Amino acid sequence: MEILDTLGFLLGTWDVDRSITDQRSGTRGSFVGTAAMVAAEPGADRGPGGRARYDETGEFRFGTHAAPASRHLEYQAGADGGAVGVRFTDGRRAGRGRRTAGRQIGRAHV
Repeated sequence: MEILDTLGFLLGTWDVDRSITDQRSGTRGSFVGTAAMVAAEPGADRGPGGRARYDETGEFRFGTHAAPASRHLEYQAGADGGAVGVRFTDGRRAGRGRRTAGRQIGRAHV
């Protein structure tokens, strides 16, 4: 199954379970929570250039530390609707990706 509208596919609420490893110390951690992807404004998620906001909240655990955590990203559909650019809310690029056949193709720096 090819996904032609990546941004539309991502809209909704998602469970998040992420593993984190400090490559220098070997300390391991995790983030567990939920994420909501919603149109940046009514109708803004449709077609090329469509925009959505990603809001993630949950608990971050790293070594013996545990605390509430959140992050917010902005997604924008590419010209073909398949590729999606991801930016932090301050405008820095976080990554770019495309979903096809149920697999993510791309890389995110988050």
